[in-house]
Amino acid sequence: MSDKTSCSDNEVYPRFCELASNDERVFATFRRDPVYRGVVETVPREAGHDYLNKMLLQSKALSIYFKEFKKNDLLGNPQVFTYRYGFLKLKKIAFSPTTLRYIKVLADLQTLFDSLNHMRIVEIGGGYGGQCAIISRVFKHALYTIVDLEPCLKLTRRYLESLGIHGVSYVTMRELDETYTKGGFDLVISNYAFSELSRYVQDEYISKIISGASRGYFLCNFSTHTWEKEQYSEYEMMNLRPDSLVFKKYPPLSNIDIQCNISLIVFGAQLPKGWKHENSSSQATPKVSL
Repeated sequence: MSDKTSCSDNEVYPRFCELASNDERVFATFRRDPVYRGVVETVPREAGHDYLNKMLLQSKALSIYFKEFKKNDLLGNPQVFTYRYGFLKLKKIAFSPTTLRYIKVLADLQTLFDSLNHMRIVEIGGGYGGQCAIISRVFKHALYTIVDLEPCLKLTRRYLESLGIHGVSYVTMRELDETYTKGGFDLVISNYAFSELSRYVQDEYISKIISGASRGYFLCNFSTHTWEKEQYSEYEMMNLRPDSLVFKKYPPLSNIDIQCNISLIVFGAQLPKGWKHENSSSQATPKVSL
């Protein structure tokens, strides 16, 4: 068994995260660095526009938080673009494409699970904390736990604390014991990270988090970022929970996710009107009381 836990566990990326967490000059521009752009800050400009349009179709009300969401781009000097939206495209807003992706994920979560207030949320692989920050601008979670490699968590902590985001636990997989998991989680989120993990690490997360979580949202890149044959397949992940649903088209996926053969796997969710799941093992639609 390899000691490598994920495709980003390559020494270069974790080392850069630790450097950015400690060095003021590196932190000031970390979201433009080629090392970081190759792992987290990967969304192209045109994809950001698609995320914006699809988010507005799903949850137009989130636009009232745009001023708060823009705070995500105050740190790390990300590449920011101006996007036009609304009636006749008369409105415009400047965002990094990655921040728009996080807002689109929030729109999905709100559509699937309604309010996230007072939930115990855990995110597998938190990047620099962008998703946590976006969720925290709208909902008051009971606890937000981010699980990642230790050097990456140092950067996540610095980013979120610099933005004034509190009530977050930063935990490595090895530290993920009953202290953090007692009582289970209301929602587990993974933006691509779970499908990139080594199978033995996936098994740890299944045992400690997923099996006891009430709800789950997993964007999975089974085609583009798998790196060892033992990793969980889409079919295996769908069958981890009897109420799992898999989506591969819009809604809810973006154009870039469809082009990259991304799958969205959820459980404990309401099936929104117009969303068609593509389960191959079962076509039964769960009725979940939220």
